[in-house]
Amino acid sequence: MSDYYGVNIDALKGQKRDKAIVVPRQIAMFLMREETDVSLLRIGAELGGRDHSTVLHACDKINREMGINDELRRELAAVRELIYAD
Repeated sequence: MSDYYGVNIDALKGQKRDKAIVVPRQIAMFLMREETDVSLLRIGAELGGRDHSTVLHACDKINREMGINDELRRELAAVRELIYAD
């Protein structure tokens, strides 16, 4: 995930809200929710102590965007491939 977007893990867990960090962070939240049984609370905790509602918002946003953004769907497919290639 961090390799694909060129964002290090500390930045994903950090408090910065730059678009270059926010979108990969939201995608990480989305994939953690979709690909695991981890709770929203745990996902938030793993990504810098964020609230479960923040995680839910990120997941909803990425889900909506996938419906209209072909590039985002391709990115998610590529990230999933990287995750499962290991």
